[in-house]
Amino acid sequence: MPSFGTNTKPAKVTCRYDGEESSVTTQPLNLTLVAINQKAQNAKDAVGGILGLLAADIVAETNKQERDPSDDKWGYQNVHIGFGNDTDGS
Repeated sequence: MPSFGTNTKPAKVTCRYDGEESSVTTQPLNLTLVAINQKAQNAKDAVGGILGLLAADIVAETNKQERDPSDDKWGYQNVHIGFGNDTDGS
């Protein structure tokens, strides 16, 4: 499903257990952009300071601009569906 790129639709996950039914809808994520942003955040956390923050932002924006969006990887976040007392999603 995530292979449709920007046309990837939300996914609805429904589980039935012991007479109960619960559903969660999750939105598609551009995993390539998530990875670029996470690397930038890790660099900011590691380097710190104003220059480190600016450098990480510049590198992230450059990576976003120079990538081929048709090669981006797409996916979904993990979902948690609870039943009974497990309704807080943990």
